[in-house]
Amino acid sequence: MSHCIETWKLPDIFLSLPKPIRLKGVDKFCTVHSKGKTFRENELTYSAHLPLLEEIVVTFVLALLLFGPLICFATFFYTLFFCNRVQFVFTTSITVALSLHPLPNWESATRRAWFTQALYKYFSFRFIWSGNDKDLGNESNCPTPWIGASPPHGVLPFANIVSIPALNVFTGRPFVGASASVVFATPFLRYFSILGCTSVGKKDLTKAIFTDGLCVGLVPDGLKGIFSQNESDEVVNLKHSKGLAKFSLINGVPLFPAYSVGNTSVFSAWYDRWGIMKAISRKLKISIFLPYGRFYLPIARRANITMIIGEVIKTQKCENPSQDQIDAVHQLLLERIEGLFEKHKASLGWGHKTLTFV
Repeated sequence: MSHCIETWKLPDIFLSLPKPIRLKGVDKFCTVHSKGKTFRENELTYSAHLPLLEEIVVTFVLALLLFGPLICFATFFYTLFFCNRVQFVFTTSITVALSLHPLPNWESATRRAWFTQALYKYFSFRFIWSGNDKDLGNESNCPTPWIGASPPHGVLPFANIVSIPALNVFTGRPFVGASASVVFATPFLRYFSILGCTSVGKKDLTKAIFTDGLCVGLVPDGLKGIFSQNESDEVVNLKHSKGLAKFSLINGVPLFPAYSVGNTSVFSAWYDRWGIMKAISRKLKISIFLPYGRFYLPIARRANITMIIGEVIKTQKCENPSQDQIDAVHQLLLERIEGLFEKHKASLGWGHKTLTFV
């Protein structure tokens, strides 16, 4: 049997209630179950009702967070070459302030925020999982903190971003997202980290899991996923990236394979055909490309987004894993991710898509 949580259906009153009562509300109001092993074709393709005011607010905020860095980047070079020194120093100071000013600790508040609920509706955000456990956050399956690996990245991994408050609310597990360190210093874009984020670096991941006791979600194809996005099919640049499997073995951290259906529908990316922008991006560890969505502007399309979560991969701690051990865990992760996509794609209206690892 398969199960689905439709996040936008939870009444607001449950957001502030204790975990046991809140999870009962999730089961009653938000969770639907398939009649067979999985949902029927196109059964989960409908979208949430979104009032016009909420759509306008979400559209504006997402456009600001994505378009803001582009404005700062363009302003920097414009004032550098075409303005006087005072104007250059002034605009650069503003950019530096936007990059480095302290962020408020609003993680808990964002889980109950009106905007977060509107975000769920904007993307008709769902979780899907299979098995006998009707509770997505059943701790008996994996009582220790884990890492969730959910490609593809796309232009911006909205499923992974929205899942940060959603997993905390709908499973009760303490959860943060892991992002590239450059995001925390990027004007406007860094405000996504208010939802609850840590750096994807090994040191910070280790601290979050073992010191803070947090489950962590990341996008394993990372920056490469932006330049692998394909309009017709799903292409995940993960075939040869085995660092996550190695980290799991060295630290004995369980892995939850997942797949984010819809990430690649929200934005399209333009970059040169010769791979120059891709090469520069990898060298500088920043994303250099032109995103576009609704009206060919950096405005997120209103696409349905679903995170499919699979069976946990448990690893035995091994300080010096062999290459064969790393390869085995990595291959299992790829197989589980592909299996999730193939099993549930038809019910989400993606039956015509194929998934390829490169």
